[in-house]
Amino acid sequence: MNLTKSKLSDDLCIHFDTDEHRIPVDVFVNTATSVLGISREMNKKLFNNKLKTEIYIIPAEHGGFIELLNYSIQNHPAEIIVGKFIIDFILKKVSDRDIKDWAEKILGIVWDEFVDELKKIKNDTESFALNTKIAFYLYLYIIKMFLFSNTETLNKNKIHPQDFPNSFIAKNKFYETCLQPNNGIKGIGYLKEHSFPVKRNEFTSYMAKVHVNDDIHYKLQKIIITNPTIVDSDDPWIGKSITQNKKIRFNMDDIYFKKIIMEGQCPIKSTNQDDEMVAYFEYRTIHYENMKKRQIISAKKVYQYNDRIFDKIPETLHFDSDYDFAEDNQLNLFNSNKITN
Repeated sequence: MNLTKSKLSDDLCIHFDTDEHRIPVDVFVNTATSVLGISREMNKKLFNNKLKTEIYIIPAEHGGFIELLNYSIQNHPAEIIVGKFIIDFILKKVSDRDIKDWAEKILGIVWDEFVDELKKIKNDTESFALNTKIAFYLYLYIIKMFLFSNTETLNKNKIHPQDFPNSFIAKNKFYETCLQPNNGIKGIGYLKEHSFPVKRNEFTSYMAKVHVNDDIHYKLQKIIITNPTIVDSDDPWIGKSITQNKKIRFNMDDIYFKKIIMEGQCPIKSTNQDDEMVAYFEYRTIHYENMKKRQIISAKKVYQYNDRIFDKIPETLHFDSDYDFAEDNQLNLFNSNKITN
């Protein structure tokens, strides 16, 4: 593979045990998309999206069906700010007798380089910065460990679906696809050799039920109403955001405003001007286990309709500002020593 010298790169091998030198197309596609889904969530939650990864699929050199997902990372400044738990983990690992083997054999980092990093972290634990190379290999290790550890092992290490829902959904999709009947897949390996530690009869133990909390944020917006619902129904309203010039369909959840509209107390299209509304909107993204999602927009409170003011806008609200109440949980992902290079 022709990668420039300005990038770090390594291989993540996913090796299928099959009777024939082939796998179904959906297995091939879902393997790549599942790894990509895990990669994106881990990068976001653990490395603040600072790892600018590129993923390539490269062919097997010889023997067996091997799919190599090659990761490369662009050069960064000398350090990457990461979550505090990673620093805590590394400092804790220092006391383990196998720290050198773990760094060299599992992470693939030269021991002297790792020692220098440990000294820097000990001297300045508030900056939570890691050398780019070490951050990259930690990132690869996380993905391998997560994909090839069963659910029981992950639970013991306090890695739960509610904390990394997208990763668990992607992993489920991978193993569900491999479990499809008559696809010839008898096992899965992660080394470039004829070794398949994850057997077909174990695939279900690598899957977990995922209940994904809705993603919710709020916006105070001024919109133009293009299609109101002036009868007693749950049909959505249609409008257009003035600042973004974007069409939105939304539910009217302000019961008081809905009542006066239906009673004719607040006329629609009473002038030649567009009807404008200022309201506090909820944007709720619902996630499903099949990795699909949909967004529901609701007007929770109407503050103004044309020249009629219903309530004073609180000073804490600002137009088109997002209020996101979801917090990312960062967990220790590194307690499992199952994966080796």
